[in-house]
Order: sequence, then structure tokens, then C-alpha cells
Amino acid sequence: MAPRGSVFLGNAENLVGLAAYLFTCGLIVAIGEAMRAAQARADERGELMRVTLASATRADIRERILVSDTGSQLFTGQLRTELDPSGRCTDDELMAAMRTASAEDVLVALPDGLDSEVEEKGRSFSGGQRQRLVLVRALLADPSVLVLVEPTSAVDAHTEARIADRLHEHRSGRSTVVLTASPLLLDRVDEVIFVAAGRVVATGKHRELLETTPQYRRTVTRETEAEAEEALR
Repeated sequence: MAPRGSVFLGNAENLVGLAAYLFTCGLIVAIGEAMRAAQARADERGELMRVTLASATRADIRERILVSDTGSQLFTGQLRTELDPSGRCTDDELMAAMRTASAEDVLVALPDGLDSEVEEKGRSFSGGQRQRLVLVRALLADPSVLVLVEPTSAVDAHTEARIADRLHEHRSGRSTVVLTASPLLLDRVDEVIFVAAGRVVATGKHRELLETTPQYRRTVTRETEAEAEEALR
């Protein structure tokens, strides 16, 4: 699904304008390190070229932006092909993505490793395993802008912490947007944009927002309004 509204194309690192799509999601948007760098360069030039989806080609959008959401599926076929449909990645690149997604254990349980056959919709895998393999596939695509929608919702806290620690390094130099309410992921991003009812409520670091924005804290920690007020006293 391509973002709606305005996006900035031309500079592969630009995330400004992608918010036209993201801010409608009613979740927390975590912006990767490339956004601020791209904006700073644009400010120095005193200009930033906007390209609306209406004027951009579909091929341009598909080449630069990948959205991996909770509805992504695995299909029948060899696991290697499922993860790398283009066949461009080396085994080392495949294993690096597997490590980032903390999915090495999936290979250990398969008789033929990456050459094992996958059942339709990945039925032989658990929900958490399928989610991690979908993340591997998104990482191997290596888009300029990667949008991940709740990429760790089906994994345990220890696995989620490993993914959070490794994702930043794996995507270094490119833009990554994570739509999530996970404290583990939010604590490791460069900037958090808190969105509620389609509006930007606050921006900043995760721990700063926990201290200064009760609505953010309630969303992330699932505490009640009374508990939030008590925490501020």
C-alpha cells in the first residue's frame, strides 16, 4: 500500500511529507535518523522539492518506499525465495537480516535451512516466527524509506529488545519509520512523533515524552488517566 498525500522524492533520504499518510494512522510514529539530516540539508539550500503522488510515477514510489504491515503474508515456496524474491542477496546478507530480526532460531528448526519449503501462508510457523520472517523480507528489500507497522507485536519482550537494538544499526544511512506503541522500540529511535486523532500532539525523545506528555505515557504504558495524574505530582 503506497502512502497517500504528499511525499518528497528526489532525495532518497527525505521522509518529510510522508507524514500525510502516517499521521492518519492514530499511532506513534518513530522517525529514523535520516529525516533530520535531510531536512537540514534542505534548509541550507533554502528549498525542498515536493512531488505529490499524483505527479510521481508508480514505479518511483514503489522503488523508494516500502510499507510492511501486519497483513503481510508468506507464500508457498523455498524460504530463500520467499525472503529474497529478486534473488539478489548473498547468504551473508540473508543471515545479517535474519540476525537483525532475531530469526536465527527459525532456521535451526528447519531441515534444509534457507532451502526448506514454506507452506501456504507460513502455516508451519508460529505467529511470532512469521512476523520476524516478514521483517527479514522487508530488510532485504533495502528500500530508501522503510515503513514498519507494529513489526514486533507478536514476539516476546526479550526478542523484541534484540530487534530494537539491531534494527537501528542495520538501517543506518536510510530512513525508517516505525508505527508502534512499543516502549522497547520507541526507546531506541532518534525521534518520536506522537499522533492522536490525526494530529501531532508532541515530538521528542521517548523518555522525555514520558515525563512531559501524560497522553503519550498513557498510550505507551497503558496506565489510566488517574495514574498519569498521580505520576506528575
